Amino acid sequence: MKKQLCSFLCSILCILGTVPVFANTTGYYDDTFFSTPLPLLYQSEEKDCKIYGVKSSGVVVCFGEESKFFDWQWQNSIYELPQVIFADFDEDKKEELCFISNLYAGSGTSTRALHILDMEQSNFETIWTERTFTEETLKKQLEKQIAFYYANHTITIKTNHQKRYAAIYPQKQMDNITLLYPELIVENQQIKVIFSIGAFYDGRVIPDILENKIIAAIVYENGGYQISQVQIQ
Repeated sequence: MKKQLCSFLCSILCILGTVPVFANTTGYYDDTFFSTPLPLLYQSEEKDCKIYGVKSSGVVVCFGEESKFFDWQWQNSIYELPQVIFADFDEDKKEELCFISNLYAGSGTSTRALHILDMEQSNFETIWTERTFTEETLKKQLEKQIAFYYANHTITIKTNHQKRYAAIYPQKQMDNITLLYPELIVENQQIKVIFSIGAFYDGRVIPDILENKIIAAIVYENGGYQISQVQIQ
């Protein structure tokens, strides 16, 4: 019911264009924002696209007079707007919408999510195809291509093509070495993820962050994706 109501309201807003623009302004979270049921998160006249945030959860994406609800999180504790990029990520000669949101940040931690949206016309019907890439799904793919070793008080990072001696912990009990704090960047129609590496030792709950990072390309193709070009930075 919420999806239908939000989509209906935003269909009207897409046509009338009566909602104030808050995106890309320093006064984004002001009194007007909090009193607006569906604040405008993004707007592009060139793409004829608007994205409205649903206060409880989710967004409504509008292309022209058409709109659709998606359960994408966008609110966070640091009041950071989602990043929206249009590019041809899968080389099909059509641009996709890329929506990157910072879901959480605080106490030295952060997590992000990536959504890619295709919109096509077929037999007078609009087909919306959405793919979501979470921190956990990206980590699972990356962990198949990298390995962490701890021996002789030294951490070693290894991929299929690289090997690095990352850090030395004399007389420490290593509990876990894992990927943390993903960053998602878009360069030249290529999406990349960068993970920091955290080392937990001696029962500590706050990790040491190693100088090295893991960087990889997210290859989006035929509606799916894979991690490739994994490197130790």
